[in-house]
Amino acid sequence: MNKNLLNRKPKTKKRPSLGQVMLELAVFAAVVLFVMGMIIKQSMDAKYALSGGLQALRTTLRLSYLESKGKGTNGGGKDGNKSRNNATVTLVEDRLDAASGKMDSKDRAPRMSQAAGTASINLFLPTDNGETFNDPVQDFYINDQHFVLSTGKMEKKSPVSVWERIMNGDKDYWDASKGERFYPYRDGQKQIPPQLWKNFEWQWLKLSAGSVSTKKGKHTSVDIDNDLKEETVIGNTGGSWWVQDDQDGDIDMTYDKWDGYVYSECYGIDVDGYEFVKSETPADLPSGACGTTRWRSGMVNNAKFRSQQADGTYLWIEEGQLYAKDPKSSVYSTQQFSRSVRGKNQVDLIERQIRLAKYNPEILKRNRGITKCSSGPACCENIDGNCVYTGTGAGKYETVIMPGGKARQGRYLPVMYIRSAISDTRGRKWITDISNKNADKVFGP
Repeated sequence: MNKNLLNRKPKTKKRPSLGQVMLELAVFAAVVLFVMGMIIKQSMDAKYALSGGLQALRTTLRLSYLESKGKGTNGGGKDGNKSRNNATVTLVEDRLDAASGKMDSKDRAPRMSQAAGTASINLFLPTDNGETFNDPVQDFYINDQHFVLSTGKMEKKSPVSVWERIMNGDKDYWDASKGERFYPYRDGQKQIPPQLWKNFEWQWLKLSAGSVSTKKGKHTSVDIDNDLKEETVIGNTGGSWWVQDDQDGDIDMTYDKWDGYVYSECYGIDVDGYEFVKSETPADLPSGACGTTRWRSGMVNNAKFRSQQADGTYLWIEEGQLYAKDPKSSVYSTQQFSRSVRGKNQVDLIERQIRLAKYNPEILKRNRGITKCSSGPACCENIDGNCVYTGTGAGKYETVIMPGGKARQGRYLPVMYIRSAISDTRGRKWITDISNKNADKVFGP
């Protein structure tokens, strides 16, 4: 046997260096912290979503019940009203986002929840002429501020023409043989192809003003203002009718995809809420289509955020020879303390916008503390607190010169500015008695 084989020592693995061990531990710790952070963030998001949804649902039921019992905000006396028969609540909260840092989280993320509910005893309450307190409303809670916006309006209107939308299958009024009923814009230009008349979903039927009867319940949902959407007739005595118009509220909830398409083809809106008229109307739309649609109302996506720290965000620690005076004498006592203070004092200013379908003066009565501004959108920027800009006005366009010298018609739209000031004051303060006599009690002499 070879002696070299007997004398050969077994090979041992080389021990890793201390630097390599520390690097691997650091990488492993970073992965663990990342995973834990993701779990915490997802848990917080789920908690905010669940609690926000439940809070919005409870609020809808409470508001609906109180309004029907005459204890709400829209009036109607002891019998209440039907403005919140189908209560809708939108809850917006700018909450701190999950983050790790020496001074905790500083970023905020919007949390939105929405719910609808009915807890009313006035589901079949009849509506009489002039009972504007029955106008349907929607409630917005934005950072604990409550705003009430109408989604319809009872008003007097003189009928321009009377049209009713007849659904396919109506045995009394449906007639698929009359081509004049299949002009969607009622302008005699764009007609539905004849081969589709039989199976088309609806058609227009022109009525005389005398055929509308609220007493008999005949033809009470008709279009009388030529906006191609029907109004509910409350009373039609005399030349002016009381109608419930769902397009003339603060928010237009009847806005659909076709309205959005027509509006995008006819108009445009820049980031400052300025509406401009496009130079040409598309060929696939009739000439009167642009005058029958409006912009989409509701909350605007963009928001302004400003964070201001009061006296800074601080970490303050004091240790050592800190003595307090003896309350029984004028000399310092022998007690020694250690103080540790860690605090955060920060104010976040957030501005959100709700674009209105139409400015109604009633919005100032429903929402106290809102300043009205009509001289221009810039005046709201100089006002502290919440502000509503009335807009240029329906049909009132001004000529502006665009870059390149091209003239264009445009106007500013009505909008409500909502400002929230959220204070974030958190921290802790420890005062520990480290005097010798207390230490002797704990550790012994």
